[in-house]
Amino acid sequence: IGIVDLTVLDTGSCNNLINLNLAGNPLGENITDLPNLNCRLSLQTLSLSQCGLKYDSLKNILRAPYPSITSLVLSNNTLGIGSAELLAHTPHFPSLSRLALMHTHTPWSELKQLVCARPLTFLDMRRNLGVCPRALRKALDESEYEGMEILPTPQMPSPPRATFSYK
Repeated sequence: IGIVDLTVLDTGSCNNLINLNLAGNPLGENITDLPNLNCRLSLQTLSLSQCGLKYDSLKNILRAPYPSITSLVLSNNTLGIGSAELLAHTPHFPSLSRLALMHTHTPWSELKQLVCARPLTFLDMRRNLGVCPRALRKALDESEYEGMEILPTPQMPSPPRATFSYK
């Protein structure tokens, strides 16, 4: 069962929504409503794991600001080449500190660029193209990832499907 029409979330109480987990919902290329929702302004955690997202889906999501999001889960989507570069240079996630990109078909060279461009405290990059956390740490200057947790280590907790939390 999946939520496809995200506009049902955009009600008056949506302005207090802080956690939105849409994991496992078949949003795919049709995720055009998310950037238009007012609740994106109050969101702190957004999980879009296993939603059938691709590079163009990510581009669409990144076309609007999400000023409060600190945690973004995009794991188990086929984002591919260019996705980490988009995330590295978007001005629309100024508070982002935790990012899960496990099994997104993202090349390690882009992940290195992402780590250098964003002050992350957590990055899950397991099961990507040629990614080895040890090699990434070795390729980076120690100051570029100091204090950052780079998986593989215990996984970022994932709440059940389509969960909502309000302030």
